[in-house]
Amino acid sequence: MEKHKAIDSPAASLIKARLPVLFLPLIFAASLAAQEAPALPPAGGGAYQVDSGPCLSAAQRTEIAARLAANTAALAREGKLPAVSRSVVQFDWPVQMAPGLGWNNLYTVRNFVDHEHIAGVREYECGQRTYDGHLGTDIDLWPYPWYQQENNLARVVAAAAGVIIGKDDGNQDESCSWDIGGAWNAVYIRHSDGSASWYGHLKRHSLTDKPVGASVAKGEYLGIAASSGYSTWPHLHFEAYRAEPFVHDNLIDPYWGECNFSNFESWWADQQPYRQPTVNAVLTHNAPPEIGCVQEENPHFSDYFTSGDMVYAAVYFRDQLQGMVTTLRIVMPNGAIWNEWAHVSPEDYVSSWWYWGMGLPAGGPFGTWSFEVTFNNETHAHAFEYAGLVGAVSAEAYPVAVFPNPARETLSIQGLAAQPALVEIYSPAGQLLLRQEPEGESISLSGLSPGLYLLKVMAGEAVYTSRFVKAD
Repeated sequence: MEKHKAIDSPAASLIKARLPVLFLPLIFAASLAAQEAPALPPAGGGAYQVDSGPCLSAAQRTEIAARLAANTAALAREGKLPAVSRSVVQFDWPVQMAPGLGWNNLYTVRNFVDHEHIAGVREYECGQRTYDGHLGTDIDLWPYPWYQQENNLARVVAAAAGVIIGKDDGNQDESCSWDIGGAWNAVYIRHSDGSASWYGHLKRHSLTDKPVGASVAKGEYLGIAASSGYSTWPHLHFEAYRAEPFVHDNLIDPYWGECNFSNFESWWADQQPYRQPTVNAVLTHNAPPEIGCVQEENPHFSDYFTSGDMVYAAVYFRDQLQGMVTTLRIVMPNGAIWNEWAHVSPEDYVSSWWYWGMGLPAGGPFGTWSFEVTFNNETHAHAFEYAGLVGAVSAEAYPVAVFPNPARETLSIQGLAAQPALVEIYSPAGQLLLRQEPEGESISLSGLSPGLYLLKVMAGEAVYTSRFVKAD
């Protein structure tokens, strides 16, 4: 369970005077970067903090464990469970990005298994990135978790091959308060070595069609990460046991570290670092982005701007650490830098975001611009269009109409036959999905998944943009 709280705060102008020695090289690098690009306080952003609590009640755990034990026994009698192998399974990562999103990453890891059974909390690296009594790993969707949930962007997959021994579905999946409670939607898998993995908080009616007793391969689709049950933020709760019964004594923490006392080696095929500083997404918006719960979340995504518009350039981080420097720049169509600045992280964050609002030059240059972010020795870029005639094409000069909307397999664009045109379709995150010069007045949508898209029609100097929805 997690409870969200968006905090708006400007970047700190000073770093704490007394810091551990390991941060000295980082601060030196920050001072060099500051000499190259001036610091520019963000217009907003900061930490996205969450409060945490049990994902399941004690009664729910007892019921689930008993049901899975009964299912396992029945499947064994029916010959649907293979004999237990002596080789221990290794887990692959259980969350995958849906094709077409175009972000660099879409999650953070917030809460690990709690290994302190007396007082306080302690996870596998002896830190406190967990909460009291937590029995799994919480993989949070970030940024825009509700947008991700609504658009089925974070796919939960089987960490290892096995047999489905239980499913829970049909429960509400938009919990914003831990007090709402209720049952979660989940899939439970038993693996070849007798171990089992639980996948909780899934989206209602998103679960695999395979029934209890069916086999699944490693990496096979199980459902969509969401916020069902005791949860206040879309995330996957991943929990693993070495064998039946599925009780605390058999719990394992897939992460191996000095303070993991449940097992003596990592269960991950490739264990991720404890901290993984990453740019999850670089985006542009036409208004200050709003982050909150369900209806309170309004990304204001935009990749199309006209003369006089404000562009809000935003960057979203996983594990942004104190003193780390980010260099940001906006590049014009000719490759020249229009604006460049630096941001120094004032503290450690699990999930963080910062945005800057800027007025684009009224006279252009018009064309494809780029918002570029360099962080942790990697550069990520997001393209956006700046045009002087977006939406200003006269009906007499170039009549354009898009229908039907929503569309299914074909989108008609009235006016394409008037003169040669180039048609482009973008995802809401700005990724170019299709570019063609149609011969008639329609284009095929057969390769697109259901969802919202951006359409751009270019004919000579005229540019027409529109949004459309592809229906199921």
